[in-house]
Amino acid sequence: MTAHRLLRGLMLAAAAYFILCAALYFFQERLIFLPEKLAAQHAFAFPGRFEEHRIAVNGADLNALWFRAQLDPSEANSQTASGTVFYLHGNGGSLRSWGDVAPSFTSRGYDVFILDYRGYGKSSGVINSEEQLHADVAAAYAYFLQRRPAQPIYVYGRSIGTGLAVELARRHPPRALLLESPYVSLARLARHHYPWVPAWLLRYRLANDERLPQVLAPVHFFHGAADTTIPPQSSRELAALLKEPNSVTIIDNAGHNDLRHTKAYNMALDRVLP
Repeated sequence: MTAHRLLRGLMLAAAAYFILCAALYFFQERLIFLPEKLAAQHAFAFPGRFEEHRIAVNGADLNALWFRAQLDPSEANSQTASGTVFYLHGNGGSLRSWGDVAPSFTSRGYDVFILDYRGYGKSSGVINSEEQLHADVAAAYAYFLQRRPAQPIYVYGRSIGTGLAVELARRHPPRALLLESPYVSLARLARHHYPWVPAWLLRYRLANDERLPQVLAPVHFFHGAADTTIPPQSSRELAALLKEPNSVTIIDNAGHNDLRHTKAYNMALDRVLP
């Protein structure tokens, strides 16, 4: 191969790499967020009592479901839930499937408020920045606070929702913060899966390692030992940053999406949600 051909090949490879990086920068929302869209007239079907809510935010309306606790009429305080779990879900799907997590909490006597992000389910708008995501969650939380009974609040983040949950708990300390399959930061996770992508390309940092030490509440981690999406070491590293009481539950033979079906997860949840 002549030097001219070698140089030309290197220039073509560099140009292809530049184009690929540019595409990743401008279209990264399509890689990070995988929403399921639902028709406006979609009727949710879940067991138990729940209400649908619409929350006006800047440039969009967010859809949310408020599941009510399953209460035992034989108990003296059966008319009052033990608290409310403010749940921030992962990067795929919609409330149509995420509503399935509610019984994990309602069966323990807790209400559950679950939000669909912009462009997910029946929520309008599109996600275009990390700041917008945090602002939407803050607006939904303010809406929730105006309508909740005087009960303890537990903030729960799952997968990509852990970054939103940590920031919310940093600004509004809950009774406890629960993190399922958290990442150290989205930038760190991107390097783990795509080491050839420059870190500066990622516009969504969601730096849990920077924000979590500022959370003034107990933090509880749940992670599958066989999680290949977000390594379980992430939970251990984050827990090591904390001075507040915390617990780390690493569940053998569990991956990224099946923790709530395991005995170990449910035993740990029983300890966290008395």
